[in-house]
Amino acid sequence: MGSVPMGNAQDAVDNSCAGDNIELEENVRIQAETWYSTALANFNRVQKCRTEWRPTVTTPISAAIRLPKMELPTFSGDSTEWIGFFDAFSSLIDNNPALSDGQKLHYLRSCLKGEALTIISGFQISDANYKEA
Repeated sequence: MGSVPMGNAQDAVDNSCAGDNIELEENVRIQAETWYSTALANFNRVQKCRTEWRPTVTTPISAAIRLPKMELPTFSGDSTEWIGFFDAFSSLIDNNPALSDGQKLHYLRSCLKGEALTIISGFQISDANYKEA
């Protein structure tokens, strides 16, 4: 059996069976077409579900309550203010996964004044410098 051009593949199969088992061949062909049609229909159904499904966004009940605007804490370098500043900044900015480290550094700079701001003023705002600052 040599190589068979793609267009003649079915002819090669038909010729190789040469009428020995025509009924069996027809049953196998029908079963293969049924499996293919079923698989294609299932695939199309899954694809349709993927494109139609959109996660619903639910608004928390608390969103209906108008809360006062939260101000970011400030820190001047006074050690007595450190714990309060650190806790507030950590919960509002540092632990926020939606912010990049560069954005966090920008917020940190905006919260500092005096000696604390002077200490980190040399840092360029970038993701790489946030941990160091």
